[in-house]
Amino acid sequence: MIKLSNIKISKKNFELNIEKFSIEDGKSILLLGNSGCGKTTLLKLLSGFVEKYEGDIHFENQDTMTSIMLQNPIDQMITPTVETELKFSLVNRKIDDEIIEKKIEDIATYFDIINLLKNNLRELSFGELQKVMLAATFLTNANYYFLDEPTSHLDHKSTKILYNYIKEIVNEGKTVIIASQNFDEYLYSDKTLIMNNGKIVDYLDSSKINENKDRIGEYGLRSSNDEIVRILHAKTPRRQGKGIRK
Repeated sequence: MIKLSNIKISKKNFELNIEKFSIEDGKSILLLGNSGCGKTTLLKLLSGFVEKYEGDIHFENQDTMTSIMLQNPIDQMITPTVETELKFSLVNRKIDDEIIEKKIEDIATYFDIINLLKNNLRELSFGELQKVMLAATFLTNANYYFLDEPTSHLDHKSTKILYNYIKEIVNEGKTVIIASQNFDEYLYSDKTLIMNNGKIVDYLDSSKINENKDRIGEYGLRSSNDEIVRILHAKTPRRQGKGIRK
């Protein structure tokens, strides 16, 4: 569990304020809110990217490891090619070459980027790069994954694949927090955390969203695309490769 108390971060024209809040482990949590509400600041705070803040963050698990995917995947590129980017964290952990090759093959197959492994990252479309960076993020050995607008450049099929993967790793005990402006992504989360003007204004089971739509709508958050809902509910065949093998 993550416990936050008396958190305050002040920036130009923005302030994040969280008096007291706890986030359960082993859940997929949709961090929902309009642009500028504080989602990115909160994710960076939780992942250790923010050095100056007031208050306290406490991870009950003393062996906690975090991994974040930034809103702009270009900012996260370390190596020149897709394959070397996926290998980066695995090589740093000194994993055997044979295991590395298998992990990369599995996750690249899962996210449908197997044909891109030899490509230069700078030659990819933004959607392709987003899938590569998602795969690289998940290949890190973390307890908590923080994803900032991970579906912003994905088509509906890739969005469904991502959430299927998130469901798998959550079932393994991981915690995933997904920042989004897309109201309809609550369909694939266990919990929905709503932010507005730098504050957490609601936190509820995603199954309770429908009965609270009017109240949530007061923050300018509304279901906007019936096609997204239809596709998210559609069944997606499981792929043979599984992203994380321990």
